[in-house]
This record gives sequence, C-alpha cells and structure tokens, in this order.
Amino acid sequence: MHRRVCIRAASASSSAVLTVLLTSKQAQCNSTPLAPSSSSDSRAPQAAPSPSWNVLQPLYSLRDWALQSGGKSADDKHFAAFASKTNTTGLMSWPSLVKGLETRAKDEVAFVALTATARAAVASNDTVTLATMPQRFAEAAYGPGITPEMRNKHVEEFGCVKYTREAMQLITNTSRSRGVVEVGAGHGQWAAHLRRSYQVDILAYDNMTALPLSSRPIASGVVDGDESVLVTHRHLRGRVLLLVYPDPGPMAFKTLTNYMQSSPSNDALVYVGEGRGGANADSRFFDLLESSSWELESTLALEPFGTKGFERMFVFRRRIVTR
Repeated sequence: MHRRVCIRAASASSSAVLTVLLTSKQAQCNSTPLAPSSSSDSRAPQAAPSPSWNVLQPLYSLRDWALQSGGKSADDKHFAAFASKTNTTGLMSWPSLVKGLETRAKDEVAFVALTATARAAVASNDTVTLATMPQRFAEAAYGPGITPEMRNKHVEEFGCVKYTREAMQLITNTSRSRGVVEVGAGHGQWAAHLRRSYQVDILAYDNMTALPLSSRPIASGVVDGDESVLVTHRHLRGRVLLLVYPDPGPMAFKTLTNYMQSSPSNDALVYVGEGRGGANADSRFFDLLESSSWELESTLALEPFGTKGFERMFVFRRRIVTR
C-alpha cells in the first residue's frame, strides 16, 4: 500500500470491507491525489476546476494565506538552497511535504480505526453505518467534503494528478523538438492532452496491470509496455522521460535507471509526484535524483485534489560527466 492514505487500504484488511468498498465504485490510483497551482489551460477547451476545488475553495484561500506566510516561502527557500549545490541530499524532502507526512501518519491511524468500524458493521449487519463508510473513507483519504464521486470524476478526467497550463507548458518547453516518452501512463490523460492541445510528440506506455479505472478504456496512443521499452526500443532514445505519479515501489527507479543506461542522450526527466517518504516511488529513486548524476532545473507546484496531497512537478537535467 502506498504511504498516502488510500481507500484501497481497507480492502486489504478483510473481504467484508472489500465488499463495502466495491459498492462505492471508488476510482483508485495506485498512488494518490495532487499538489498546488490553480490555473486553467487557455490553449484549448479546459475542463472546469475539479468539484473538490469548488467545494474547498474557501478552505484553500486560508491555506494559501498560510502558505504565503510560512509554508510556501519555506519550500521556495528549500529548493533555492540547492540551486548551486552538487550535493543535493535532502532535496526531495521539502518542508510542506515533511510536515504533511507527519499529519498523514495520524490519518493512517484514523483510517485503521475506520476499517475496524466497517468490519464491525458488516459483522452486525449494521446497514446504517455501512451506508456512511464510503464517504467516511473518502474524507479520511482526501479531506473534508470529498465524496467518492468527486474522486471518480477527477481520476476520469486527469488521472491521479490534475495537469495545469503551466505544467503542460513546462513539459512542452523542456521537450521542444526531441519528443517525450512516458512510462506508467495509466489511461493516458496527460499524454492525450499534450498531444492534442500542445502538439507534443509523445509516446506513452503502460503495462496495464494497475490501472485506476478498470472499466475505462485506455486512451488511444497508450501502448502496452513497461520500463524495459527504454532499453529495447532504440527510437525512444533522446526523448525526455515523463513519470507522472509512479507506483510506490521500484518501477520509477527501474525506469530512470534504464533511461540513463540506454543512451547518453537521455538527459532530461520530468517527474510529477510527491517526494521522499510520500506516495510515489521508493528511496532508491530519490537517492538517484539527489545524487551527482542529476541536477534540478525547475520545480512547479500543482493544484491539489482534496487537502492532503503534496505533489509537485520537477524538471531534472543529467549532469555532464567530465573526465
């Protein structure tokens, strides 16, 4: 289970709770929701802000004020401190994420308690309590006011992370004429939007084993494949690597390692997700990003789903090794 509280966690605890959760038809990501920025895409018809954003806007106004006076400036200072450093140990543990992970640990305790409540309700055939469980799980996972339907809609439109105009433009500027290869593309929402609205030459792959919406067809343009394609497909060499919300396991590390080993021209990574200890990738992936092999070129806050996500976009460039 990923370290961000996830409704799927309850299904692992008992088959009875799994039955309850299946009735909610909750969309899932093998990782989590989103992080800060709120612009829409003016290049093409853009979906309206996600329902969670509309419902929680007053809350975010307060959150933005708090970030302006503390959290955001602390994050900015954190990343700025690494601008000219070769040793970037600690880069992927920014202040708002570290603080958020402390809160997340408490959320997980509450989530376990909810799971116990659901199991007890199943055992006693307490239909009134059972009817409230999908909503209670959704709020535990994503924040107050979030419903399973809101999460479904978000995942259907964007995948696990909502793209913004700034995010799309940053990928476009980074790739320019060299193209992009995305591994772990899921249902292909990011790739489809880049291709359709920004005319980006992007080749997207997913092995189709952990899709968040099992009933939804894959977008055209997403090809069956995993990190091995970076080694076996020569035509992918030289493209920018895009990783959006990778699983909380070895996939991201294997993908980046294959990318680096397959060609010296593979020298640009766009990573979208949380940092060390969060919902995505593993420690080896973040060790590699914080090594002398890569340097941070830019980072961008994204628009969160709910109130419990800390995703950002990062552009890394491979350091030139001089002999």
